[in-house]
Amino acid sequence: MDTGPAFLDSRDFGRIARAIRFIDANFRAQPRLAAIAASAHLSEFHFNRLFRRWAGVTPRQYLAYVTARAARAALASTPSVLEAAYCVGLSGPSRLHDLMVTLEAVTPGELKARGRGMQITYGITDTPFGRALLASTPRGLCHLAFIEPGTERACVAALAASWPQARLRRDEDAAAAVAGRVWGSSRGAACARAAPPLKLAVKGTNFQLKVWQALPWPVARARAARGRRARATAAGDMSPRQHFGPQGSGGVKRRVCQFPHV
Repeated sequence: MDTGPAFLDSRDFGRIARAIRFIDANFRAQPRLAAIAASAHLSEFHFNRLFRRWAGVTPRQYLAYVTARAARAALASTPSVLEAAYCVGLSGPSRLHDLMVTLEAVTPGELKARGRGMQITYGITDTPFGRALLASTPRGLCHLAFIEPGTERACVAALAASWPQARLRRDEDAAAAVAGRVWGSSRGAACARAAPPLKLAVKGTNFQLKVWQALPWPVARARAARGRRARATAAGDMSPRQHFGPQGSGGVKRRVCQFPHV
């Protein structure tokens, strides 16, 4: 029986794909880690590490992401925040409030009102992965999109369409400061010292999932592959695992999400 790296990688990929399908199908039951791990026929400890390796986030973070995505749709289609919470399997409005503030930096009410009464500060700045549009509320990062050349105006229009009732204020310095806090520039570090510290849960989960959502998988693969080839060439080693990496694009997203300053 083949137990080489390629076989093990394909088997692990199949397990994580099965777990992702399980979460997508059962998120309204808010399954515990043990149940998700059982769907992949793995122990909780091994499954948690393997999922993060391939998907770039933990199973709990992915479950929260899927729930929040469904909650956005529910808030748009149901008459109340209470009904939206029940629709996505949460026990009540307080849990929905915590989820949306943590992941989206907005309350369910603000989301349902499409930003009425909110001010969103946005700007376009450089990041290690290219130009990006970052938008923030006082609670944290509410929007992040990586921008291809010539699409800046369309990306800003998409942000405005997402929050038609909000007041949008452009501030490139503020966007650069947020990016600096995420990716650790000296400018961001100075802003972090001057600003009140962000809550840990918001910094970790919010920033990680925003980048995880925004970074296109093909772009991530290409950029990471270039970096691996450059490092391997410098080291004089171009083995297949260094050239392509055992983790695929999920591994790329894992590295993106492990911010030392978040």
